[in-house]
Amino acid sequence: MFENKSNYGIIQIEKRRLIMKILHLADLHLGKILQEQSFLEDQKYMLNKIIEKIKEENIETILISGDIYDRSIPPTEAVDLLDEFLNVLIRELKRKVFIIAGNHDSKERLGFGNKIFEEEGLYISSKYDGKLKKVELEDEYGKLNIYMLPFVKPVEVKQYFDDEQFGYDEMIHKIIEKEEINTNERNIILTHQFVTARGEEVERTDSEVLSLGGTDNVDVSNYDKFDYVAIGHVHRPQRIGRDTARYAGTMLKYSFSEVKHKKTMPILEFTEKGFDTTWVSNYNCYNEIMEKMTLTPGGVEFIKEIENNKLVPYKFNEEEKSLFKELKEYFNKKTLLSYGSLSQKILQKA
Repeated sequence: MFENKSNYGIIQIEKRRLIMKILHLADLHLGKILQEQSFLEDQKYMLNKIIEKIKEENIETILISGDIYDRSIPPTEAVDLLDEFLNVLIRELKRKVFIIAGNHDSKERLGFGNKIFEEEGLYISSKYDGKLKKVELEDEYGKLNIYMLPFVKPVEVKQYFDDEQFGYDEMIHKIIEKEEINTNERNIILTHQFVTARGEEVERTDSEVLSLGGTDNVDVSNYDKFDYVAIGHVHRPQRIGRDTARYAGTMLKYSFSEVKHKKTMPILEFTEKGFDTTWVSNYNCYNEIMEKMTLTPGGVEFIKEIENNKLVPYKFNEEEKSLFKELKEYFNKKTLLSYGSLSQKILQKA
């Protein structure tokens, strides 16, 4: 596959001959809890489905644009789950994985050991230190540069700009303008900010904090030098201003305002410079599971519907409980879908 070479801090990877396929993920939120119910079993199942898709599509590069964990001090089980996922991707499948920190992640914890991991093909950027981390890939079409910008706040980066005061939009503009980006080459950036197009409102969810007056907005035009902008932060998959600037969204529905979201993950084929992005598939991993549940009323005893953002208790009868038992057997006990996602299915049917 690839061999790493050091060149003044820029990581170069040996040339390959096939068209490069890239999977864009974001906002895994491992360790997420909703209404005191853990999503870990759901998340484990979904990560296994993602691994299957990576094998099926022969995807070689995986981008994860922040919010790896749901909180800065994740539960041990969530850390173990990420470890298992990355071990399969990197050690077994020999894939390259690029990860940036999101606003939910601890920069110090996520960034631990990142220089050592690069030797194995895991690239982590958890903290901005005055320069974007850059990794150079190469195939028959030339260089493909991957830039990594973790979640940042103006107060965290002003030291690199003479302690100048500025907002989020100007901050991102200054960070990118500081880099020497060769626009004749192909360039990708991972970023985790609230990116919008010309100030247009982006659909947020209950779990995403709205700032007063949109002060955290970053216009997508700041990323014009990049052929693809791999965005994290907002949970609904969507394009921002152009097809090649996208929120990947979450792999599961993590709040009740996400019930009607169609969860997808873009798989990209990169060819020559100036390409039009080819969507190999918008892999609807969440619905792949949920569609198998359409003939059942669910199996949870704590939610039936949502009314004015208030949860309504619901008790399942014995017939419904029996159906849930059959559902678990249908999955051959590979996974016990947790209360979180089952409740969301009930909300969909309500």
